[in-house]
Amino acid sequence: MTSSVHIRLHPQEVEFDLERGTPLQDVLFAHGVEFPCGGKARCKGCRVRVLAGSLPVSPEQERMLTPEEIIAGWRLSCQCAAEGDLTLELAQWEASILTDTSSFSFVPRAGLGVAVDIGTTTVVAQLLDLSTANVLAVRTGLNPQALVRFRGVDVGKVEVIDFDPKNSRVILVRIAVRTDTPITAGTYAQLGTQGVTGLAYVNLDDDGSNPERLSPDPEGARRIPVRQSFLDELSESGQNLVADANRLAHRLNGLLSDENQAQFVRTLASLENAAVRIDKLAAQAAPAVGNLPALTDDARKVLAHADTALSTINDVALQLAEGIGALERVAKSAEQIGGATVSLSSAAENDTLPRLNALIEQLARNSRRLDRLLAQLEEHPASFVFGRPAPAPGPGEPGFSVPQGGKQ
Repeated sequence: MTSSVHIRLHPQEVEFDLERGTPLQDVLFAHGVEFPCGGKARCKGCRVRVLAGSLPVSPEQERMLTPEEIIAGWRLSCQCAAEGDLTLELAQWEASILTDTSSFSFVPRAGLGVAVDIGTTTVVAQLLDLSTANVLAVRTGLNPQALVRFRGVDVGKVEVIDFDPKNSRVILVRIAVRTDTPITAGTYAQLGTQGVTGLAYVNLDDDGSNPERLSPDPEGARRIPVRQSFLDELSESGQNLVADANRLAHRLNGLLSDENQAQFVRTLASLENAAVRIDKLAAQAAPAVGNLPALTDDARKVLAHADTALSTINDVALQLAEGIGALERVAKSAEQIGGATVSLSSAAENDTLPRLNALIEQLARNSRRLDRLLAQLEEHPASFVFGRPAPAPGPGEPGFSVPQGGKQ
């Protein structure tokens, strides 16, 4: 047994493989099957009919489907998984166009066609592939008996669609819903279409702005406001876009008026004249351009001479640098000699000079002594042989005599 199964969908004739045991709900939504109750087996919105293969019937399906439907092969896809190869018919494609036995000629050809049924209660349109006659899409308008859903759950049907007797520009849609539907003063309605079938239905929702429950009105039905659906907003945006495109087209028409076109032609003529003048200037500039190679050679020679001069200047600069270096060395030597001279002067001042002064003073004292000795020798020459004579006695000493001419 392989791990994958083959699925074929009718009437789209779509085929694909998926892993055995995959819930059909996981794959059929992408092919237009909707699950209004969220896959809880509370509605029949996801019905499929088994054309080949088999799908078991669960108790939930027995509760929702009639015995006739089960015998016919209808199943709730939200309660089934693909355990084998299947060929399924999707219930969303049940909006058939009424036909009769009238004959008409048809030859398969490339392209698309539209078949429209205008009935008493509904209008149905089908998009057909003219080469295969396969139905590619179905769209219907809102009609009596259309479904009414509250947040995706089937709660009723449309009963009447008519004009408002008080305002013919307003259309009233009368609906009947289950009594347990939680409709409040904040409930609003939107028109929706289901899947690829395009079947229209009324979708009720609540924004929570007013949680007060709406009770039945004995004098008439309660009114629920209608809001634009996403498709309506998209359609309105498309209309605005078309209007903008029309305005742009009008502006372009104004821009391309006869007067502006004439101005445009004149502008082109001016551009052509300017182009002719530019050609003439280019022709005049051609000789000068031809002389450019000679000028380039002269410039190269000048640059070569300039290189030689710069080289010579560089040599001179190097020689000057060497001379400056020699001068710096001489200055440094002179500075050293000056430092030695300062040291010598400082030594002479602090050491030699004081010694010289002391020597000179000593020589002076010795000279004075020598002078006194010579004077004594001149006065007493015998003292050189007999020594220095004794000094004369003073007053009061024996042998003292008063000098002549002196006083006693």
